[in-house]
Amino acid sequence: MPHLPHDVPLLVDGDLTLRAPRVDDIPRMTQACRDPGARAWLRLPEPYEESDAADFIAATERGRLEGARIEWAIEVAGRWVGNIGLHDRRGDTFEVGYMVHPDARATGVCRRALQLLASYAFDELGLSGLTWRAARGNFASRRVAWACGFAVDGIWDVPHPVSDGASVDGVWVGHLRAGEPRRPRHPWYDPPVLDGGRFLLRPWHGDDVPRQGPDEQSERFMMGNQPAPASYTTWLLQRRERMAEGDAVCWCIVDPDLDEPLGHIAVQHLRAVMTLGSGRVSYWLYPSARGLGILQEALDLVIAHAFAPSTDDSGASGLGLHRLQAGTDIENRPSARALRRAGFRQVANERAVLARPGAAPSGALTFELLQGDDRLAQNIEPAVVPTLRTARLVLRPWTVQDRPGEDVELDRAALRYMPAGAQPTHSTWDEWYHRRARQTDEGQVMWCIADARTDQALGAVTLFDRAGPVRDRAEIGYWLYPDARGRGYAAEAIDAALAHGFAPPTQDGLGLIRIDADTDAENVDSQKLLRDRGFREWGHAHADYTRTDGSISNSIYFELLAADYEPTRS
Repeated sequence: MPHLPHDVPLLVDGDLTLRAPRVDDIPRMTQACRDPGARAWLRLPEPYEESDAADFIAATERGRLEGARIEWAIEVAGRWVGNIGLHDRRGDTFEVGYMVHPDARATGVCRRALQLLASYAFDELGLSGLTWRAARGNFASRRVAWACGFAVDGIWDVPHPVSDGASVDGVWVGHLRAGEPRRPRHPWYDPPVLDGGRFLLRPWHGDDVPRQGPDEQSERFMMGNQPAPASYTTWLLQRRERMAEGDAVCWCIVDPDLDEPLGHIAVQHLRAVMTLGSGRVSYWLYPSARGLGILQEALDLVIAHAFAPSTDDSGASGLGLHRLQAGTDIENRPSARALRRAGFRQVANERAVLARPGAAPSGALTFELLQGDDRLAQNIEPAVVPTLRTARLVLRPWTVQDRPGEDVELDRAALRYMPAGAQPTHSTWDEWYHRRARQTDEGQVMWCIADARTDQALGAVTLFDRAGPVRDRAEIGYWLYPDARGRGYAAEAIDAALAHGFAPPTQDGLGLIRIDADTDAENVDSQKLLRDRGFREWGHAHADYTRTDGSISNSIYFELLAADYEPTRS
């Protein structure tokens, strides 16, 4: 079992010396122990007098003679700048403790002293390990331990007494084993200031306390991730801990003129072993900052920083990631729109996965963006559904007033030729309407076919699948309620949709180069509509289509190119 020496050994590293404490250290030691920065984290007498410093030196001498501890003064250029020591905790494992004078902080002195002490402890004393602890929130102490290779093992959920009779909730504990590298095990991220012009991304400050708690939207979608005034201190501590762990980078979005917080944006889960090189983007805005395009610009800044090369452990130059992921509640349409505009691609749609207290679980959408993706090509703007007029019809956006009557049910043709959920009934209207709204966010252009005289909904025509591998293409789909069939309404509506789809953007059209369609092989009326409009049949697929009634059928595929489109053909 290791034994402490009878005398304090002299340890030297250049201009830094570890030596036995002396009486002439007392004046500066007293200054250091009166400093608020030390008193916030250490249990020190109040008031702290020079006699207390003398008592400390005497206590360290007794502890050394008893074999329980050994204390060094840290000296630089002949001047006392701090103390560092070893305390016996388990025979061959000692605990380190240290403090420095205010004028020596952030100079690297404490880190050098701990490195020198660790070398002595392992190489001369033969210790198997060193332990470290600090009051939760003492990031200065934690950064020194981190820089020397200590791992933070967790938090003791016990009060830690400090000066003036106060205490801090929780104690960080960590260790360093003999033979382990004495350098950081992971990054410690310090969010750099990113300038967006209209706003800044900067670190959160202790005085950025919100004026009020989360509003209804934040309560619904953020599930505790946005702080209230009373929880802000704990919320900020947790974010700073995650950055110290190398697992996240968190920014405050602020108004540069007022330095007023507008919201939060972060890249998280950076240390997940199976997904190293990936990060998960999360964000929220205060109500006053929504709808102003701020989130869009914040995403642009964070994406650029996340994919920029990493040159140090602070993430100042970039994070060097190759992939970003983000997720939203399926009902949080503004969030999904922002991700699509930023070039993220939707890759998953999970059902009933997000728990909601007192409510049914909600679905979730997952998005991803790779470093090499063409964001401009991938971005999706929510579709603008223009109003189109024909002789008898108006093609317009759907509204909540278009709910079918209770007498409207799916007839035999709808059950036979349409996929499940394509046409709403009175009872399925709410789910259908909200789903179509989300699809509009995905770029689908879905018109309600309405009677020009009464504005009664007759059916639908849609240009969809516009986010496929060929951006300037779409697929057309259509249906009519039973009472509207046989009057030529479908042909009239399709003609208007084709004209809008092929018209160039300069004429407020979509500028498509190709429109596809597919039909049930037995739906000859639909096939005739397509052929009469110039669509060319190009393929068949067998047993690839499930009807609403559950039966399986074959499909026929059609195409119409802009070069072959003749507006007057129909």
